[in-house]
Amino acid sequence: MPYIEIKTTVTLSEDQKVALKSGLGKAITLIPGKTEAVTMVGLIGGVDLYFGGEALTHGAYVEVKMYKATTRKAKVSINKAISDLLRTSIGVSPDNVYLTFFEQEEWGRRGELI
Repeated sequence: MPYIEIKTTVTLSEDQKVALKSGLGKAITLIPGKTEAVTMVGLIGGVDLYFGGEALTHGAYVEVKMYKATTRKAKVSINKAISDLLRTSIGVSPDNVYLTFFEQEEWGRRGELI
């Protein structure tokens, strides 16, 4: 189960949330073996973000967490897709998108360790 969380300085409308959720569902398929059906998304808008001691007026921080490692090629592809999605759906420039990957060897679900 991948988990993608976006924290952005933009206050998100319901339409923007739907656009982001749908776009992330498509983007996750760029990682082999991952689908929207098993992906959880968290969207947090209107947050204060700072970089280099300065407030980001229009920025985003994205975490992509997944069970097991993937290829660098897949990470490059989804990084670009998410950056493009943030530009088109909420107007955040790729210059102000910061994305990290967390690849977990163990993952829990339904009270069980996978």
